[in-house]
Amino acid sequence: MKLLLKITIILFFSLSSHAQSVSERLNHLYLEVTTPEKYKNADTKNILVEVNTLLEDKELVPTQRMQALLIVANLYKLNGERSMAIETAENAQKEAEKENLYLWQAKFLSFLSSEYKTSNMLERGHVKLSKAIEVAQKAPKTDELFRFNKNAYKEMALYAVSNNNYLEAISYMQTSTDWAKKIQDIDQKTYSIASNYQYIGSLYIELNNPDSALYYLNSASHLVNDSKQLNAKILLNYIYTLKGEVYFKKKNYTDTQKHYYLALNSPTEYRTTLINSELYKNMVDYYIEVGNVDSLRYYKKKVDSVAQIISICNAKTINSVTKELDNSQQEQSHTLIYYLISTLALVSIIGWVFYQKRTKKKRMTTPEVGQNTESANIKYNTLQISDSTQQRILEHIKTFEENQEYLNPKISATLLANQFETNTKYITHILRETYGKDFTTYINELRINHITQLLEEEPKYRQYKISYLAEIGGYSSHSKFTAMFKKVKDCSPSEFINNLE
Repeated sequence: MKLLLKITIILFFSLSSHAQSVSERLNHLYLEVTTPEKYKNADTKNILVEVNTLLEDKELVPTQRMQALLIVANLYKLNGERSMAIETAENAQKEAEKENLYLWQAKFLSFLSSEYKTSNMLERGHVKLSKAIEVAQKAPKTDELFRFNKNAYKEMALYAVSNNNYLEAISYMQTSTDWAKKIQDIDQKTYSIASNYQYIGSLYIELNNPDSALYYLNSASHLVNDSKQLNAKILLNYIYTLKGEVYFKKKNYTDTQKHYYLALNSPTEYRTTLINSELYKNMVDYYIEVGNVDSLRYYKKKVDSVAQIISICNAKTINSVTKELDNSQQEQSHTLIYYLISTLALVSIIGWVFYQKRTKKKRMTTPEVGQNTESANIKYNTLQISDSTQQRILEHIKTFEENQEYLNPKISATLLANQFETNTKYITHILRETYGKDFTTYINELRINHITQLLEEEPKYRQYKISYLAEIGGYSSHSKFTAMFKKVKDCSPSEFINNLE
C-alpha cells in the first residue's frame, strides 16, 4: 500500500513538473514571436517545428494547446503566410469555443481582427473584434481579462480612427482606460494608463485641440516617469515628440525645440523607427518655420534615410500580404459566392476569348505605342477597388500632399504603397482615375509646382542657385530638375525667375 502511494506521488509530481516545464517553454516561445525586440532575431522555422511537436503531445492541457496554436498563428504571420495564420486562428477559436475557453476564444478572434484589419478587410475585422469583446464577458474576472479588454477597446479606437471618427475613438479609449484601472499589478496598470493617455493626446492633436492634448500628454508623462516597464522610456519619447508637435501648433517654438531635443538626446535604443520618422519630419517643419536652412537639410536627409529603411523592411511583407489577401478573401467566402464567382469567371473567359480575337486583328494595324496605351487602359479600367479602400487611399494621398512628402528624393510607388499599407497597382490606378496622371508625372508636377510657388511668394528663393532649388525640390541633380521644370512649365527655371522679375 505504501509502495503504491509512493508511486502515485512520484507520478503526480512528474506530471506536474512536465506540465510546468511545457508551460514555461510556451511562455518563452510566445514572447519570442510577439516581442518586437526578440522576433527580429527569432529562428521562426525551428520554433514552428518545436511547437508543432509539442502539439502532438497528448498530455497538453487545453490552455497549453491554445497558447501553442496562438504561437503557430503568429509564426505564420511573421513569415508572411497570412492565409495560414488566419486559418490556424479560425480553427483554434472554434476549438476554444467547444472547450468553453472564453478568453482564449476572444484572443483568437482579436488576432483575426488584427489580421483582417492589416489586410484592409476592415468590416470583417471589426465584426471579429466586436465578437471578441462579447465573448470575453463570459471569462473569469482576472488581470488577464482586464488586459485583454484594455487592448480590445484600444483596437476599437483604431477602427474608429480609420473612419476619421476621432471623438468615437476617444470614447473607446476612455473605456479602455477604465479596464486598465482594474488591473491589480500596479506597474502594469500605471504603464497601461500612461500609454492610453498618450494615445488620447494624439487624438486631440488630430482634432486640433492642443490644450486637451497637453492635458493628457502631461498626465501620461507624469505616470510613465514612475513606471518600471521596459518600454517606459520608449513611451516617454513618443510623449516628448507629441508634446513638441502641440507646442509647434501653439507657435511656442522654445518648448517645441525643448521637447524634440529631449527625444533626440535619449539613447537610440529607446527610439523606434516610427518615433524617428515622426521626430525627423517634425524637425524639418520646425526648421522651415524658424528659417534654419542647414539644420533643415540635415533633418531632411534623416527623413529620407528612415523612409528608405521602412521601405526596404516592408516591401516584401506588403507584396506578400497583397497576394495572401486575395487568398484569404476566397477562403472565407460563402459557398454561394463560389458559384457566383465561377459563373462570372466562365462568362469572363468567354468574353476574353472574343476580346482576344478582336484585339489580335487590331494589333496588326495599331502602332506599338497605341498598343501599350490601350493595354494599360484596359488593365486599369478592369481593376476593382472597394469604395472604402479607395477613400482610405485618397485620404492618405491628401495627407501625403499636405506634408509635402513628395519632396523626398527616394519617393517611389513602392515606398508609397508601404506607407499606405496597400499595393502599387491600387495607387497607380487611383492616380490615373482621379488625377489622370501616372505616378512619375504626378510626383514631378507636385515638386515643380511647389518650387514655382516658393519663387512666386518668397522672392528670396529667386536669389538661390538652381542646384539648391533642385535639392529642396527633391531632385538628385540640376539637370533632372531643369528637364522636369521645362516639361511641366514649358520654360527653364532661369526663364521662369526672369519673368517674375
